Amino acid sequence: MRVDAILFDLDGTLIDSAPTISSILNGMRQELGKPPHNIQRYREWVSLGAEELIILALEVSGNQVTVLLEKFRTIYKKTPTPENTVNTGVTETLTTLLAADIRLAICSNKPTLLCEKILKETQLKQYFSYVVGGGATARPKPSRDPIDCALTAMKISHDRALLVGDSTVDQGAAKAAGIPFIFFTNGYNDGVIEELASASIGRINDLLMLDFFSDNTSATKLIKR
Repeated sequence: MRVDAILFDLDGTLIDSAPTISSILNGMRQELGKPPHNIQRYREWVSLGAEELIILALEVSGNQVTVLLEKFRTIYKKTPTPENTVNTGVTETLTTLLAADIRLAICSNKPTLLCEKILKETQLKQYFSYVVGGGATARPKPSRDPIDCALTAMKISHDRALLVGDSTVDQGAAKAAGIPFIFFTNGYNDGVIEELASASIGRINDLLMLDFFSDNTSATKLIKR
């Protein structure tokens, strides 16, 4: 398979946003008179979507969900992204892929403005041709819409692309779009069926060793050196 584009999930795959999210939501819990949750709980909830995250983290329902979700996002926008947010090996891997003329894009359910903020603050924005965040398409992952949107924008066909992610919504989106799914096992796994993934990697730089690049003659020399 010739790979011309790689689409990446953001939270749990390229960055570990759980510490920031847990800090914000535990602060909101304190305001509600509730004790803090352990960070592991937030790691289990991050991939479920923003509304579900608010429901579970703050134990609220109805109109409170909408109000507190907006408050959460407002605080998030004002919270600096810590330097250690980027997962190990990400920068080196993205640099190598770009040098091999492989286009890169983000496909996330996090609002686009938050994606852009985090990518800018972590110095990762320079690597990506396109960012598809929540709200950019009619349906979020696990719909194929974000993948279709990114590949259309980059003018790259589905048979020359793959998706790297850590959750069931990533796996579902890749399946719906008919592209290979590379499972990042050290992310926020919420029940990914690993045997159905095209490949599994424990570190982002393991991506460079996969056989998907075997048909990229010039790229292979850079990637598998």
